[in-house]
Amino acid sequence: MKKIFCPICFDEGKFSFISKNNYKIYNCKNKKCKHYFLLEPKKEQGIHKRNNDLTIESDQNLKEYGERNKRLLKLFLKKISRRKKYKFLDFGSGCAHISRTFKTYLGNKAKIYCLEANHKCRKFYPRWDLIPVSNLENIEEKIDIIYMIEVIEHLKNPKEILLNLKKVMDKNSLLFLSTPPGYYDEKLTNAYDNPTHIHFFTPESLNNLLRSVGFKKISFDSFSEMYPLKTKISFVKKIIYYIKLFFKKTFINTQRKYYKKKYPFHLVGFTKLEI
Repeated sequence: MKKIFCPICFDEGKFSFISKNNYKIYNCKNKKCKHYFLLEPKKEQGIHKRNNDLTIESDQNLKEYGERNKRLLKLFLKKISRRKKYKFLDFGSGCAHISRTFKTYLGNKAKIYCLEANHKCRKFYPRWDLIPVSNLENIEEKIDIIYMIEVIEHLKNPKEILLNLKKVMDKNSLLFLSTPPGYYDEKLTNAYDNPTHIHFFTPESLNNLLRSVGFKKISFDSFSEMYPLKTKISFVKKIIYYIKLFFKKTFINTQRKYYKKKYPFHLVGFTKLEI
C-alpha cells in the first residue's frame, strides 16, 4: 500500500473519514500536527466560483459584513503603526467586499492591492479604486498588513505562497490569517462545508507551517471583529454582550448566542516575520 504523508510536517498520514462533500479526508498521525487534508486535489480545486457580475456578489456581502468590516479595519489600524499612507494586500480578495469597506473609510490614505486566483475578478477591482495584481512580483513595495481571510485552506501549496509573501514584507509587516479548523467531527466546524477547501488546519499544523517558512507562532485568539453582529438585538443585550466580552468569559458560548450560528469558531490571529 502506498504510504500517505502529511503536506505540512511530512510525517505519515492515514485515511480519516469521508466528508459531507464525499471527499476522502486524511489526517496526520503526528500528534504535534494532526493536520487534515485532501490527498490529491483536483486541478483548480481551491478556486471559488463567482457571480458573473462581481458587483452584485460584492454588494450582497457588504449588506451582511459591512459593519463587521468596519470593526475589522479598526482592529488592523490598532495593530500597525500610524502612517500617512497605508499599504494593504488582500490576498484571495474574491468579491473584495472587505477591501471596498477599507477603501471607503481610508480613501487616499490607503493603497490596497487585491490578488485573486480567479482572473475574472480582477477587472472589477478598479471600479472600487482597488489595485488588481496577478502575482506578488507586481508589488514593488513593502506591505503594512496582508490579510488572508478564509483563504489558506484553498491553497494547494500554502508553503510556497507564504514564502512568496515574505518578499513583500519587512520586520514591521503583519500577516492576518483566519481559517475554519479541521476536526474529525464535522459538526464542530464549517471547514468541510465548502467543496473547494483542500486543507483543514489544526492550531498545531498551522503554526508548524508558519514556523517552517520563517513566521512567528500565532497565539490564536477570539476576535469579535471577525463576526457580524445580529442586526436585531436589544440595547440591554448589547451591554450584556460587551460586559461578557470585556471579562472574556465563555467567549465561544457568547459568540454562539449573539452571532449568527453559521459562523463557528475559527483559527484567527496575527503573525510577523521571525527576524
